[in-house]
Amino acid sequence: MKTIAEQLGISRVTLYRWVGSRAALLGEVMAELAITSAKAERIRTEANDGAALSHVASWLVQTLMAFEPMQHLLETEPDFALRVLTTSKGPTSARITDYWTSEIRTEEAAGTYNPPLPAPDLAYLIVRLSESFVYKQVIAGEAADPALAKRVFDMIINPDR
Repeated sequence: MKTIAEQLGISRVTLYRWVGSRAALLGEVMAELAITSAKAERIRTEANDGAALSHVASWLVQTLMAFEPMQHLLETEPDFALRVLTTSKGPTSARITDYWTSEIRTEEAAGTYNPPLPAPDLAYLIVRLSESFVYKQVIAGEAADPALAKRVFDMIINPDR
């Protein structure tokens, strides 16, 4: 926070007043990075259906697993990272769930996708499954398999395929 305040030319007190806390700032930044990245991949996909949703979900998991700053945070401050990124203590999980809810509803309204669950429930499931893969090393002490993530997303997002 000190470095950020210095780079902005403000005091740390002002920075904390603006963002609330280090956890709040980190959570917002990570949510924005994930959502912006997912939106960009969604545009590149050029498809409108459940397969596109599954592709973006698995692509985002792979991208986050390879994102070195986040992996560094998970290695150096695992408890803090998980608290901020996965719980109501930080905005990350809720914002990404809102993103997925919106994407599912958009496809549903366009008639290109019939979700197996109500949009908010499916979105929540996508986020929690994503977290289980992205944070598997911290949670279970094992490396996650991105190919398995793709198969799981295909099963829950498109169960009839």
